[in-house]
Amino acid sequence: MLLDSSSLSPPRVDTACCYPVNYPEKFPIIRKCTQLYMDFGVAEEVEWKHLTDNLHHCFIASEQGIVNAQFCHIQTLKTEEEPDHVVRLINTYSIDVESILFELGSYIDLPDVDFSKLAALAQQVEERSSLMGAEHMRLACADLIQACRQMDKRNLSLSFNWIKNEFAHIRTKLEVIVQMERKIMRLESKHKK
Repeated sequence: MLLDSSSLSPPRVDTACCYPVNYPEKFPIIRKCTQLYMDFGVAEEVEWKHLTDNLHHCFIASEQGIVNAQFCHIQTLKTEEEPDHVVRLINTYSIDVESILFELGSYIDLPDVDFSKLAALAQQVEERSSLMGAEHMRLACADLIQACRQMDKRNLSLSFNWIKNEFAHIRTKLEVIVQMERKIMRLESKHKK
């Protein structure tokens, strides 16, 4: 029996809920997980526990400002026809940014730094991060772009290290979300059979 997901509150499980009861409005994925739990019942409680653990990471990322409302919007783009849409967006973002950061690193180490080239690459990362809702990455990129405009090699290195750290952090958070999305797809597939 499918329930109206907008009226669901998180079910009680062995562990305390990791997010406020009204948080499903902010993260559509929480509504989906709650609905799946209600549909499958107690038999899937172990899967639910794993999902709630992952939801905790999602909640923390939002509360810390690592992701913004754009990221929440991306989660709403998933459809029945494309259940892996969010996973594909996250994977594309991660691959693209990793590649650009590698290129940035190779230019920063040159004796004669081409600041305009570095600024252009940083802007590419900034744009992708903005579209993904990766707020800390966007802020780190703005700092690197500013260092390029000032032609400040010291701040350039500091800013680049900040971007690399932020990317490692956001990538870890996004990997948790990808795992959660894949678990949801498996549960939905199981439910349809």
